[in-house]
This record gives sequence, C-alpha cells and structure tokens, in this order.
Amino acid sequence: MIGGRSRHGRPLLRRLVAGEGGGFTVAQTILSQLLVVLLNMATGITTARLLGPHGRGVYAAVTLWPQFLSGFGLAGLPAAVVYHLRQSPGGGGAIFSAGIILTSLLSVVTVAAGLVVVPLTMQGYSAESLWLVRYCVLATIACAYIGLFRQVLISLGGLTVCNLSAVLMPLIYLVGLMVCWGVMGVTVTNAVLMLVVALLAIMLWMGWRVLDLCRPTLRQLRQWLGAVGVYALRSAPADVLVALSGHVDRLVLMSMVPVRDLGLYAVAFSLSRLMLILQTVVNMVLFPMMVSRLSEEMKALHDHAFRFVSYAAIGAVMLSFLLGERLLRLMYGASFAEAGPVFDVLVVEAALTCIGQVNAQLFNSLGFPGYPSIVQAVGFAVAAVGLLLLVPSYGILGAASVMAGAALVRLVLLLGGYYARLALGVPRLYPRLTDFVYLRQQFQAERPIMSQGS
Repeated sequence: MIGGRSRHGRPLLRRLVAGEGGGFTVAQTILSQLLVVLLNMATGITTARLLGPHGRGVYAAVTLWPQFLSGFGLAGLPAAVVYHLRQSPGGGGAIFSAGIILTSLLSVVTVAAGLVVVPLTMQGYSAESLWLVRYCVLATIACAYIGLFRQVLISLGGLTVCNLSAVLMPLIYLVGLMVCWGVMGVTVTNAVLMLVVALLAIMLWMGWRVLDLCRPTLRQLRQWLGAVGVYALRSAPADVLVALSGHVDRLVLMSMVPVRDLGLYAVAFSLSRLMLILQTVVNMVLFPMMVSRLSEEMKALHDHAFRFVSYAAIGAVMLSFLLGERLLRLMYGASFAEAGPVFDVLVVEAALTCIGQVNAQLFNSLGFPGYPSIVQAVGFAVAAVGLLLLVPSYGILGAASVMAGAALVRLVLLLGGYYARLALGVPRLYPRLTDFVYLRQQFQAERPIMSQGS
C-alpha cells in the first residue's frame, strides 16, 4: 500500500519520494525522460504548426538564451556540489548553502551582462522580440537554480522528485499553450511568456522539495565555499564550453541566415535531441553512481555504460535515417519537410555527443575535470571556425555538418585521453551477457548515502 510502512520502518511513499528503491529509480529515470521527450515533442509540434517556419525562427532566437546563459550562471557548480555531497555526507547543509550563494552571485552577473549584450545580437528583429528576449534573459536565474536543485536532489536520494520536476516542466508549458490556443490563439509573445511562467513555477516547487531533504546552514560555510568554489572553478571551463558548443550553431545562424531557415533548423535540431535522452540519463545516474567508488569500480561501471550507450546511439541513428523526413512532414507539417537532410546530420552529432558524455564522466569521477575542459575547448574552436567558413555558402546544412564534425573530434580526443591522461585502456566494444548482469546488480545495490536532514 502506498501509504503503508516498508520493512525498513519508513513510510513507503516517503521512500519513493526520497528516491530509494535501487533499480526502480534507474528505470523510473528512463521512463520519466521518455515522458519528457513526448511532452517536448508535443510542445514543439504545437509551436511549429501554429507559428510556421518564420514564427518558429523568432521563437527559437528569443528562447535560446535562458538555457545558454545558465551555463555561465552555473559554471561548474552542479558537478562541484555532487562531488562534495557524495564525498562528505556530513556537510550537506553547508555544501548546499555554498552552492546557493555561488549560483546566486554568478547568475546575477550573467543576467546583468546578458541584458546589455543579448539585444545587440538581435538587431534585425522586431522591437517586440527584443522585449521578449529581455524576459528570457531574466529567466536565466530560474534555469540556474533548477540546474542546482536537480543535482542536489540526485545527490541526496531525491531522484523521484527530480524525475517528477522534469516531467512537470513541459507539462505545465503544454497546458499553458493549450489554454492560450483556446482563448486567444498562440503567438510568439504568449508562447514565450508561458515558457517563462513554467520555469518560475518549477524553480519554486523544486526549491521547496529540496528543503525537505537538506536544510541550509551557516556552520562551516566558509570552508565549503572555498571547497565548492575551487572544484567549480576547475569544472567551469568544461561547463561554459559545453554551453557554447551546444548553442554556437544557433548563435551564428541567428545573424547569418534568414529567420525562416533558422526556424527549419530549430525544428530539425529539436527532433534530433530525442537522442539526448541517453545523455540525460548518463548525467543523472552514472556520475553520482561512480563518485566515491574505487577507481577500478568506476572504470568497470563506465565501460558497461559506454557499450550500452554506444549501441543504443547507433540503433537510433539508423532508425532516424529511415524515418526522419517522414517524421518531420507528419509531425510538423509539409513546410518543415525540407529540413530532412539537416535532421539526419544532427542525429549523428547527437549520437556522438552522447557517447562522448559517458567518456567525460570517467574523467570527472576520477577527479580530472580539466581534460574534458580542454577537449570541449578544441571542439568549440572547430565548431566556431567551421561555422564561420561553411554557413555563408551552405547555410543550415553546413552548420549541421560542422557540429557533427566537432562532436567527432571531441569523442576521438576523449578516447585518446584514456591512454594519455588516465593510463587506461579503451573500453571493449562488443557486449557480453555479463554486462547485463553487472549493470543489473549495480542498479539494485545503489542506495542514497545521505540521510534526510543532512
């Protein structure tokens, strides 16, 4: 019974909300991400069909900024908080406080810079679009807090709450769009404003749920500000470069292609991100499981995950090649079907990115976050130079090809770093029955290492 007590003496509902249950939480994470994907598809289809390629292009240009700028507002803090919470359970309250303070400071600086710089990058857009983009820049603070709260919840065993928040965000937004459609019709303006409202609602709800698991404290705050800040500083280049690498294509396209082409690219990009469910699961599950283990255990868990993610990515790429253009036509309308070739290339880029993310987590878990930062820097340089060279001649297809090439460069460098930086071998590529048995055992054995109220 949901409200009953478990054999451990705690109410079962409480244990589920706290994220206990071993393998259940991993399967729950995957299922919740699938639901998120479906909801995001629904919102993407709604905005594309109701706004058309030109309106979708304006929408993409305006709503790009909160997620992009939050990469600067977080600047390595999620990894730093996870690392210290897992390594030092007794300091949970002070570590959380340090994360809140540092996130607040960085977010304010980022938003202030964004309010000045962002409108200057959108000189060809209408006055209404420039006002909307300012609201989106302010929403960067909400995105940064959501990112921090998500990592704290995962570290404290609140995976169920984290999964629920991931589902609620697109659900709230979809409901808002449906209300607007029924009452006044969907325009770029009300679509953007409903997105900001959804972000604020999820930020407040997640903050309330985090306080159930961890209370901020001022004890040892100075010590943990230094520790969290130093680790974040080491991880920050990677996070900033991830934000740049993940958005540089659209940043360049905003100023170099017609708004309609940006709308086509945005739809192809959005559909190709279905692949990144693998990366999301890796970030939410693999890194917290690897931290605080022996190096041999980290490597074994990583190698198993690498094989599963690689084969899942290859299968998804093959499926998308067969169905990509048909899906675009069916889901978004005939006006978006011409984005089919762009979608195929972006799916390959997403697959390479997912595999590379597994590799990067091994370096982070072993305490070497600097190497992935270097790799991200190289990948970003390849992408930036390639975009400036190819987009003027080849447009959005050239942009997609450059991003896929940059992802391949990152993956090759990360695999090479196994020998050069970690002195470890490259994972075996073919699966065995023992891979399935091992992962099943690890997921079932996983338990939160922090108690409530840490």
